Amino acid sequence: MPELDFAGLRSDAEAAARQPEFDAVTHRVKTVRRRRAVVLGGVFLAVVAVTGAVALTAGSPDRQPGPAGPPALREPTSLDLGMGLGGTVEGYGDHFYVLRNGQLMVSEDQGRTWQRREAPGVTRFRVLGPDLLVGGAGGFMIPRPPNATAKPTPTPTGTGYQVSTDGGRTWKALRQSERPADAVPAGTRPLSCDGDECRLAVVDPATGILAELRSQPALDSPAFDPGSTGEGLWMTGFDPATQKPAVASSADRGATWQVTVLDGEAPRPNPATMYRPYVTTFDGRTGYALFVGGGDTRVYRTTDGARTWVRTAANMPGGAFLLGPTSVATADGGHLMAVQTSGSTRYLTSPDGRTYKVVDLPGATGLGAPPRFLGPGRLQIGDREHLYLSDDGRTWRAATLP
Repeated sequence: MPELDFAGLRSDAEAAARQPEFDAVTHRVKTVRRRRAVVLGGVFLAVVAVTGAVALTAGSPDRQPGPAGPPALREPTSLDLGMGLGGTVEGYGDHFYVLRNGQLMVSEDQGRTWQRREAPGVTRFRVLGPDLLVGGAGGFMIPRPPNATAKPTPTPTGTGYQVSTDGGRTWKALRQSERPADAVPAGTRPLSCDGDECRLAVVDPATGILAELRSQPALDSPAFDPGSTGEGLWMTGFDPATQKPAVASSADRGATWQVTVLDGEAPRPNPATMYRPYVTTFDGRTGYALFVGGGDTRVYRTTDGARTWVRTAANMPGGAFLLGPTSVATADGGHLMAVQTSGSTRYLTSPDGRTYKVVDLPGATGLGAPPRFLGPGRLQIGDREHLYLSDDGRTWRAATLP
């Protein structure tokens, strides 16, 4: 084992305890000050550099935005779900829905068989696709009165709007996206709406999310009635410049719109909507515009998807009174509407909108209801006790009701 160097240790200890000379102290102080200045200067430059970089990045016009986050969702208000009278069939294609004694009854085979499904809190609903339903306990949009200075009070939030994307098997709370939809999803139709506050809205059949269409037609007091059209997307309203009746049509599911003003009609005398046309089409190309307010009943016809219109019939046959303003176009380009004659319900029909005659429909007699569309290629006439179906508007067959 080597011997310990006590002498060396003692020498080192004495050197460490010895007070430094004044010159050495001064030199050390200057050195420390220079080091601190260099460090602080470096920190200042680093802060300036980082701040400048942030400023340049934030203000740079070439900066690419990051991916958009998920759209904000909110609870919708003031949806048009109908009057909630119940008992009449709603549907799309082969799928029919009806409320019976508070129960939702569903048929997926054109009314041949029916199944009971739960729909808690749903007393009125709209069918937007074969398996797509929007329902609620109440709250439908009421158009603003003609001379009102304030908007109507919207339906309060929390009213319980619900959506089903699986034919009424399951339901969930309906939510509306703040991000608009580019077009109506294939195989669905928009929610109906009517009046100054009308904005076309659609529901995604996969997610059940409600969204307004990005493109809305340039109309005053627009209205959309899904029961009036098979194929195509048509709306009615008034030209903002002239206040004459107008029809908007879209050939790309609502991405763009063509608006045609019916120049042969007079401007509406006030903001009332009773002077609007009621339109119908079976195939999205041939259709009719029916006027029932402001004078004699007038009919216009189009064969190019609502882009141009020609006035056809000036008057209806005497002794026939229309059962409401709605009508339907038939598969062969004809026109059909319900009328009251001598205490019985019959129908007016025309092959081209020029001449009309009163007829009974084979297979659908004695009903006091106008025909309506159940989606593309399917027409129905019905009440609480009867349901008749047609694939062309000419021949009809009975279907069962639950």
